[in-house]
Amino acid sequence: MADIADLELEEERLEAAIKLAIGAAKGIDGVATWQTRDGRRRFDPEWLKADDPELYAAYTLYVPKFESARFKADDPEKYAAHQAVNRVRSFHLITDIG
Repeated sequence: MADIADLELEEERLEAAIKLAIGAAKGIDGVATWQTRDGRRRFDPEWLKADDPELYAAYTLYVPKFESARFKADDPEKYAAHQAVNRVRSFHLITDIG
């Protein structure tokens, strides 16, 4: 008696054979369909960059970023003086009154 792994392997083999028989067609009447459809679309900026570097550059932003790790290493006192502190309240119900 064939076990589940053998049956799954046979199913995959049969599916591959049917797909080969269908080829570029949409299917085999009464047997199976195998249609091609567009999947999820996403913009590929690297493709645009390769295709049209000037257009890519026109939409590229150069945003300056503050280097806090370097600032902390260079001037630790000013770094510490400019740290914001968020105050948090916490509630605890006292259950032992006695």
